[in-house]
Amino acid sequence: MLGFAHFRGQIALVTPWMKAGSLNQRILRGLLLSPLQTCIQLATAVEYLHTNGIVHGDIKPDNVLMTDEEQVQLADFGSAISTLATALNFTRTNSFNFTTRFAAPEVLKEDTRTFTKEGDVYALGMTMLNVMTGQPPFAEKWEASVIIEVVYKKRQPSQPNFGPSLQGDAANKMWDLLKWCFAYEPGDRPKASQVKVALTEVERLGKSLGGEVGQSEQVE
Repeated sequence: MLGFAHFRGQIALVTPWMKAGSLNQRILRGLLLSPLQTCIQLATAVEYLHTNGIVHGDIKPDNVLMTDEEQVQLADFGSAISTLATALNFTRTNSFNFTTRFAAPEVLKEDTRTFTKEGDVYALGMTMLNVMTGQPPFAEKWEASVIIEVVYKKRQPSQPNFGPSLQGDAANKMWDLLKWCFAYEPGDRPKASQVKVALTEVERLGKSLGGEVGQSEQVE
C-alpha cells in the first residue's frame, strides 16, 4: 500500500498498479505457472492479516492481484473488519460484500451473517481449489443453487482431479486440507497458519516424487 486518498467523498487506499491483473484473470488465461506456490503465498497473506487482527471478508481470485513475478497481493478490503475494533465496540456499517461460490455457510445465512477468521479460511480453501483446478467452486451449479447446496444440504465441492501438477500422496494431502477448510462448522476449520504448514507438506510430498510440484504448463 502506498497511502490513502480522498476520492468522491470516500477514503481510498492507494496501491501500486498491477499490470499483470488479478489472479482470476491469470487462471482464466491459463497463465498461472505455479499454482501451489500461489496457494502458499495466499495462506501466508491471510495468516498475516489474522495475526494482526484483520478479517478480509471477501477472499476470492478477483480480489487477489498479481505481479509479473507471480507474487500475490490481497486487495479489495471493502468488507474487512478489525477484530480489535469489534472488541472495542467501534461502529461499522452493516453492508456485506461477498461472492456466493466462495462464501462460508454462516456468511450465506442471513440470520448469522458475519465475517470472521474462520469464514476467511473457508474462502481461502475455495480460492485454492480454483487455483489448483482452474475451475471455480461448484462450477456445475447455478449461482442460486450453491446456497441450497452449502447452507441446507451442507455439501462440499466434489473431489477434483488435480492433473499432472499434483498426484499421489501430494494430491491426497491437498484434498484433505481443502476438505478441512470446507468444514460446515467454523470451529472445525484450520487456522490460516495451519493451512500454510499443510501446504508446505503438500509441496514436500510432491518433490519427493520427483520434479517440481504444482507447476502447470503455460498456455500461449
